[in-house]
Amino acid sequence: MSNPWGYFSKKTQKCYNVSVMKFISLIYGAATGIKRFLYAKGIRKKELMPSFVISVGNISAGGTGKTAFVIDLCRMLAGKKRTAVVTRGYKGKTKGPYQAQTGGRATELFGDEAVMMAEKLAPAPVIVSKNRIEGIKFARKNFKSDVCLLDDAFQNFTMEKDRDI
Repeated sequence: MSNPWGYFSKKTQKCYNVSVMKFISLIYGAATGIKRFLYAKGIRKKELMPSFVISVGNISAGGTGKTAFVIDLCRMLAGKKRTAVVTRGYKGKTKGPYQAQTGGRATELFGDEAVMMAEKLAPAPVIVSKNRIEGIKFARKNFKSDVCLLDDAFQNFTMEKDRDI
């Protein structure tokens, strides 16, 4: 089998039919492009948020330092603004919104990144919510958060963000 993209190992090529994967990625890219277009043109409305929203993210899935940057940014804002971090809680079982806790079954419930951030950023709340809009509203209502930092939300078009990093 030829390697059209040049970066799949022979083992990966045997496991997956690369042309099927390419077709699926084209469909996904088209759907994402249409969604982005609808929000950009105002056909679908973005929801206004009650707090200043800073989204940290990129198009890469993991390992690019987004969470570490969110932690540093939250620490920089500490003492200046009431800041909360809102994350989806990757691999966590809760849908939220909940404040991430530490200890016990916390990692199972909230995901390891959310628990790590909760440990490093206390007393700043780390909110776990599969729905980021609900997470921001929860942070504002329960913690009076002036600023909400969104971990890995670059491709979320459903809300007005004040800054995208």
